[in-house]
Amino acid sequence: MVASPGSSRRQEAEQAIERAVRVRLETQAALFATTRLKAGMALLAMEQPEKALEHFRAAYEADPKGKYGARALQQMKEDSGDGR
Repeated sequence: MVASPGSSRRQEAEQAIERAVRVRLETQAALFATTRLKAGMALLAMEQPEKALEHFRAAYEADPKGKYGARALQQMKEDSGDGR
């Protein structure tokens, strides 16, 4: 069966849509993670470590492989006294 010229364009468009959605999800995760990380830091400054920990966990869960997730994990380790 020979593909019609429109089918390759359709396939390219579908792939572009998938890439755009994937990038958007990654961007949203990083934005959410940085917001939660900053909220946690503010709560630490206000001497509310329990509430800060909730935000650090949320930041890590949102971006476990990204830089904000890594920073949140580092902060959790430091605050627990396990600052390796």
